[in-house]
Amino acid sequence: MTTRSHARAVAAALVAASLALPGASDAAPKKSYINTFTLVLDFTDRAMTWVEKHRDDPRLAEAAAAMARTNVLTVETLSPPPEFVDMHPYFVSIVENSVNAFQAIADDDSQAFYKIKGKMKKDRQSLNKVLADQNFVFPAII
Repeated sequence: MTTRSHARAVAAALVAASLALPGASDAAPKKSYINTFTLVLDFTDRAMTWVEKHRDDPRLAEAAAAMARTNVLTVETLSPPPEFVDMHPYFVSIVENSVNAFQAIADDDSQAFYKIKGKMKKDRQSLNKVLADQNFVFPAII
């Protein structure tokens, strides 16, 4: 990873961390929750795809794990509006497990990676079921 790319990754992590403001224990406004959920989940999906395609680059996996740790801090302090309470634990689990998945790739542990990825897939299916039951579709990021 070049110094410039590393700087961008650090900047992105700092921006994500700023969303997790101390004392923000009240439920987030619906718009803010949806936007944060969409951004974090999109990052998790895209980073997982990219890092898995580049399993031979442990520094990339370590950078993705660092960014995912920041996302964990963000989602753990984000209180969902009432209509998203049922799906929030799956969301948190997916983001938390992404850290371990990226670290497994960095450690060249394919067996652990695929086990974690399987858990993430089950959580994603559960999350999608809750959303479908509520007839809610989160916006797609272009």
